[in-house]
Amino acid sequence: MEAGEIMTISDVARMLQVSSRQVYRLMAEGHLRYSRLGPGGDRRIRAVDVQEMLTEYSVSEEAG
Repeated sequence: MEAGEIMTISDVARMLQVSSRQVYRLMAEGHLRYSRLGPGGDRRIRAVDVQEMLTEYSVSEEAG
């Protein structure tokens, strides 16, 4: 994963080994930042945002 890489929902789901539905849930709950493109509203996620979410989750799990 490159820092400037832009990922689709499917890309993120494959990387995290979860369903696309789970990725949508992470976005809806505010855990994963994303951008919408064009009039269709396709979502894209920056690889750095995925890494940031993973880092935050790891830290909060250790503290909890």
